[in-house]
Amino acid sequence: MKNGITLIALIITIIVLVILAAVSISAVYNSNIINYAVNGAINYASEATRENEILDQTASIMQSAVDKISDIAGGSTGENPGGDEEEEPEEPIDEPGIDFGKLTEEEIDGMIGQYVDYTPVSGTFSDHVGTTYSGDAGNNNTKLSTITSLKWRILDATSDTLTLISDMAANTGFGLYGYNGYNNAVLLLNNACKAMYSNNDLWTIGRHLNIDDIENYSNISGAPMVEYSVNEYTYYPNIFEYEINGAPNGTYGTLYGSSNQDEYITGSSGGGYSLSFKGKLTHYAFTMSTSTMQNQTYVDLFSSSIQSWLASRCVDYNNFWLTFNIFNITNNNVTSYWLCDSNGDTYNPGYNLSYAIRPVVEIDLSKVNVGLTGDGGADTPYSIEAK
Repeated sequence: MKNGITLIALIITIIVLVILAAVSISAVYNSNIINYAVNGAINYASEATRENEILDQTASIMQSAVDKISDIAGGSTGENPGGDEEEEPEEPIDEPGIDFGKLTEEEIDGMIGQYVDYTPVSGTFSDHVGTTYSGDAGNNNTKLSTITSLKWRILDATSDTLTLISDMAANTGFGLYGYNGYNNAVLLLNNACKAMYSNNDLWTIGRHLNIDDIENYSNISGAPMVEYSVNEYTYYPNIFEYEINGAPNGTYGTLYGSSNQDEYITGSSGGGYSLSFKGKLTHYAFTMSTSTMQNQTYVDLFSSSIQSWLASRCVDYNNFWLTFNIFNITNNNVTSYWLCDSNGDTYNPGYNLSYAIRPVVEIDLSKVNVGLTGDGGADTPYSIEAK
């Protein structure tokens, strides 16, 4: 046939294709493409093997850490591999006793006057003996000791502090006389209560009742604070120079109010004629009742059938001179008694001007539990103990 493919032509065509294929394969081989592909596959396999080894090592380290945590925590890791029941989570533990921080003002008011089973650590006090600080030239004062039979009632409470007052005055025979009696009355009375009615084991610090305590729960405005000037008879206790209500040299002091003092001061100054001698009237008197106090509970708390001091100074005006007094309580009456004056007169220490003291203690509620037992009654007081 003229148009057909002969056998010889077909064989020649096949031979040509084989030669071309051989040449192509040789070129590819000589260009290292196959080597690159083979080496790439080998490297990929090696890297995959290495990564698997690293992952296996990391998993082993993590499991070891979990096992150690499980041992430290008593075997609990949030799983329960060997138990039939999961453990119940522990309930939070509330602070025992009365949490004053969670009480409303009305609830706290309802607790005022209730009893707490507080016992001070026994101590003694004698700084007031002799003339040095108290002016006791008549030797009327004697060393005082803690009276452990006192009962204690709630005077105030906040989330941080519980304030107690003794149910009655104690330690009769605390005499204050003359200029030194006025100079040191506040510090002596506070130090006496601190020494005899604190309890370090309960983190409580004793102090003396003062006029500020009473004013906090009264409906009265307090002292008139009228300024008086004195032109003659200008003797004064040395502490008067440092009082914010005293100006024996024409300038009012800046250190002490009526109820604070941090160091003993002795002696008197002045005499003669002075146009600059002046002071503010801080004496006043009133009867505690439901009309002058917030309620009857405070009348009962502060009243004293035994005449007792208040750790507060005051100044009165008497015709042409000033008198220097110390506040006190008798029954329901708040008043003051003069110890000396700007005329140079002093109370005669031969007379026994000796009153009782009235301790107050302040308790840090972060350090104690109150009310684990008891209901606040006189015979079933709230317990108090260190946390």
